[in-house]
Amino acid sequence: MCVVLDSDTKKIMNTPPARKIIKELMEEVCLGAKSCGFEFESDAVANMMAYTDRMTPYEPSMKLDYDARRPMEIEYMYRHPLAAAKEAGQDLPAISMLAELLEFWERRSKGAE
Repeated sequence: MCVVLDSDTKKIMNTPPARKIIKELMEEVCLGAKSCGFEFESDAVANMMAYTDRMTPYEPSMKLDYDARRPMEIEYMYRHPLAAAKEAGQDLPAISMLAELLEFWERRSKGAE
């Protein structure tokens, strides 16, 4: 989301609509993980949100890669987990949309519009 919104973690977490999207994405990650046999604690999303609120604002590696016009690891960070969840019977539409948006921004940064 830092790439898509061109923001650091603090800006995203302090903006209610963006924060809501982050929470929904995290909940979907938990669904995907559960479908693959890993279950997070019931309060994992709330704990991670609170942890991020306390952190020093940062831009994750994917944002740094995007800003430096390096390839983002969309295949490994999104496509492979999405495929594993799908194979386990779990569609993850929000995460899939995020992957599509990241691919759009990556293509755009390379001049392919």
